[in-house]
Amino acid sequence: MEGSSTDDDAAVADTVPAPVTAPVPKLGLWISGLFLAALGIVAIGCVIWPEVFYDGFVWKYFWGPIVADATDREVGGISEGYNPVSTIVYGLILALAVGAIFLVLDRFQINIDLRFTLAVLPFLLVGVVGRVLEDMELFGEPYVYLFISPLIYIVVGLSTLGALVWSAWTAGKSSRRGVSKTLLLGSVPMWVFAGVYTLAYMITNDRFALILHPVVPAGLAAMVTGLWFWYSGSRDQGEVDSVILFGGTGAMVLGMGLCTLAAWPGADRWRSVYLAANPNDVIQAEYAGFAGVILLAAALTFMFNMVMKHFGKTRPGLTAFTTGVSTLLVFGHMLDASATFVAIDFFGYWEKHVLPRFMIEVTGSAVVMIPMKFLVVGLVIYILDVAFKDDTELNPRLVGLVKIAVLVLGMAPGCRDVLRLGLGV
Repeated sequence: MEGSSTDDDAAVADTVPAPVTAPVPKLGLWISGLFLAALGIVAIGCVIWPEVFYDGFVWKYFWGPIVADATDREVGGISEGYNPVSTIVYGLILALAVGAIFLVLDRFQINIDLRFTLAVLPFLLVGVVGRVLEDMELFGEPYVYLFISPLIYIVVGLSTLGALVWSAWTAGKSSRRGVSKTLLLGSVPMWVFAGVYTLAYMITNDRFALILHPVVPAGLAAMVTGLWFWYSGSRDQGEVDSVILFGGTGAMVLGMGLCTLAAWPGADRWRSVYLAANPNDVIQAEYAGFAGVILLAAALTFMFNMVMKHFGKTRPGLTAFTTGVSTLLVFGHMLDASATFVAIDFFGYWEKHVLPRFMIEVTGSAVVMIPMKFLVVGLVIYILDVAFKDDTELNPRLVGLVKIAVLVLGMAPGCRDVLRLGLGV
């Protein structure tokens, strides 16, 4: 009888295995607690014993390099760049951030696939573009410090997490609230950003070498919201896609950065500075380097993909290297390796990260980054998708999040170096 259940039905239902999910390890909570406790000790120590805690630790390993980067010179004997201590601490912060994002994804049951990874890319590129704008000396104090790595990536990371939570929460209530109201509510972060930008424009616009009119972020927010309405109407559904909200928010903020980059060469002040420092032959060489990096990264990725497809005919497990996410991973790191090679070997740039700098000094050429990156990203994909596939399938969200973190570590510096080459900064 329809709507009723029998004991036999219940018995059959009991035999169906429940989906297996790996519990969030309590070790992460302990590590987070210890990290926060260490921060508290350092903060108190900076007040009670500043010579040891601030001068000998915070300034020497963290804040000093940031100030040196912002002023483009040594400050108190401290130069810009990462050091072993800061590398370890920032790596721990990244691990904790990955754990926090995992909790959000698990809470809202968001799957990490190629579509979600593409939605994350605008936020990744926001950090890249912001860093390049700082390289162009676009910001005065105190804004400039927010655009120095790693602070900019911490700010972007927190903003990404906030946008993800807001988008997932907003979309989760869409069936109850209605599509139109949900889309308008989902646009709130974009309008908040536009409002904060407008305040900065009105109050402290003298701290920017070039600042766009507030109509630009407002127009971008309206355009993204309109695209959301069009997309939801074309699908004729009663629920809102959280990934679309999330990716659209990042795209709007990225649009602001791209508009600023596009306006920079056209500004009289920057045009004169740029042309005075770069004769035509140098500019053409940098454009060639910009195009060469992208083509080299694409060619290396294509060859890697073809090789894996060939061997995948006899070893099916290797097809994991040719999926959409894996291909994006390989391209991101090949972009980083190619940009490092071209920028250092042909245009006099230098490497600020500890391990790559050591490898380049040992071999005498940044071309070593290409095989090193192939080895690292190939090992990551092999461990996650081949060697321990049965174990990692227990928690695909965590695996996907690790891949995104690895993508960020490769594509972010790669895109920055490519943009710097193209802009000549």
